[in-house]
Parts: sequence; structure tokens; C-alpha cells
Amino acid sequence: MSITAQPSTLSASDSLPEGRCPRLALTLGDPSGIGPEVVLKALGTRDWATLAEVTVLGTADVLAQTQADLLAGGCSLPLPDLKHLAIRDMPLAASALTPGQLTAATGEASFAYLQAAIQQTVAGQFDAIVTGPIAKSAWRAAGHNYPGQTELLAAGAGVKRFGMAFIARSPTPTGPCGHCWPPLTFRLTRYPPP
Repeated sequence: MSITAQPSTLSASDSLPEGRCPRLALTLGDPSGIGPEVVLKALGTRDWATLAEVTVLGTADVLAQTQADLLAGGCSLPLPDLKHLAIRDMPLAASALTPGQLTAATGEASFAYLQAAIQQTVAGQFDAIVTGPIAKSAWRAAGHNYPGQTELLAAGAGVKRFGMAFIARSPTPTGPCGHCWPPLTFRLTRYPPP
């Protein structure tokens, strides 16, 4: 895979207004996979209010149940207070959800979370999107034949030339893949990775 960096076309007028934090849309990822746990642990690691206005797009009941499961399991990492977390709730029927079982229904839900984030970002409600982990097999089961989230983001933004970048504070080895995931800095406890 080859990546070509292009000079930024942003000008000073494209920057955020002084004193305003970036508004981030954070998608939940697959609600039956590791997405809810990753989101909760990431949001619990620091005081995000000083860095960004984070809004989770996903199913509030899934976040609440995942947090309850983590606390019952003795999770020692800090978790966010759900009462103070901005969530754009996209309800999912409980009957469509079995933790660890990736289905067409969960693929449809994670696809819908990202579509909503794209639409709301293009409309100016958010400045950027942070995506939770999805199951591409669940997307395919739901009839969505995108290779991954990057391609859906490009289609939603109306761009033909696009790429994905991984940025880390220190050199991190990655495998030879089109979609490189950063190493998790915490241990996932709810579901084993596929």
C-alpha cells in the first residue's frame, strides 16, 4: 500500500473559532462487538471536556448495559459518567442484540451510526468523526458491501481520492493491511476479538 501526502489546503479561515473545542462525532461501532467497551474505556481515560465536545452516536441502552457489565466484572479502569455523556440515541431492539453475536441487525446498526455521523458532520453539526470498531462481515450480512468505514466516509463526503492514516506518538509496528488499527492501551474484557 502506498500513501502520498498532499499539502494541506486549509487556510486560517478554516480553523475553529478561538476558544471553541472541536465537536467530535464518536460512533459506537458494532453494538454486539467490542465497540461499546472500547468507547467507554476510551472516554474514561481523560477529561475530554477540556479537549473536545464528544457526542456518541449509538444505542444508549447498549452503552448502559456494557458499563454495568464492566463494573460488575470488576473493571479497574475509569469509565465515563453516562449522565454527563452526550449521546444521540439510535435505539436498537433488544431482541436484535446478543453480545458477541454479529448479525445483519448489528451490522445495520453500526452502518446507521456511521451514516448519521457523516450526514451530521457534512451538515456542520460536527467537525470530525471518530469511528468505533465494526464487523465488516455484519455489514455484508446487512447488505452493505463497503470494504470498510473509510470507503463509506469517502462516499458520504463525495470524494474520489482518499486514504487512511494512522498517527501515533511513537513508532508503532503495524501489519501489512489496508486498515491499520492502533494497539489498544487497555485489555478488552467483554468479548474476545474475532
